[in-house]
Amino acid sequence: MRHTTILFDLDGTLLDTLEDIAAAANAALADRGLPTHDVESFRWFVGNGVENLFRRAIGDTHADQEAETSACLEKFQETYEFQWKVNSRPYDGVVDMLDGLVQRNCRLAILSNKPHHFTIKCVEHFLSEWRFDAVFGQREGVPKKPDPQAVHEIIELLGSTSGQSIYVGDSIVDVQTAHRAEIVSAGAAWGFRGAVELHAAGADYVLQSPLDLLTALD
Repeated sequence: MRHTTILFDLDGTLLDTLEDIAAAANAALADRGLPTHDVESFRWFVGNGVENLFRRAIGDTHADQEAETSACLEKFQETYEFQWKVNSRPYDGVVDMLDGLVQRNCRLAILSNKPHHFTIKCVEHFLSEWRFDAVFGQREGVPKKPDPQAVHEIIELLGSTSGQSIYVGDSIVDVQTAHRAEIVSAGAAWGFRGAVELHAAGADYVLQSPLDLLTALD
């Protein structure tokens, strides 16, 4: 690969945030008297934004799914304010990967479906040692991934091109985002979903560890 603009997903790609997301989501579900779920279940609930996380956690058969989703979302926002950094951390190898990308003079950016202000909090707390030229979470008025609008926005903001850009993420949503933006997709098999989903989604590359990205770029 010859790419100098590297866009990353956040949760499940740079940061292992699953336990904190699950804890805050389960607190919201319990507050509404709804069934909670084990942490592993949230691997399959995340990826399409918090609203869809709760739709999946509540289930299609619930008579008031949308009303409960809205109520849970509000409670989640309150709880996650105190939960977002309790157990979260960068994945093993991410620090060395980012150092290697900086040494290669790559431009770095983050695009997540996590609410924007939580995305900023996480990046400032866990990833402040590295310069990210754009950091975008889910923003009002901007469609969520896999819509490619935000990818195009980042590429233009960085003065890059589609041919120079690659999107690294751990789920089918991230692969679809890259394909719709017509840039190369690299699957983060160390993340929430694993290699099987990424291969099935048609990722151009499936990386087993963060450092594999450096090898692929050489």
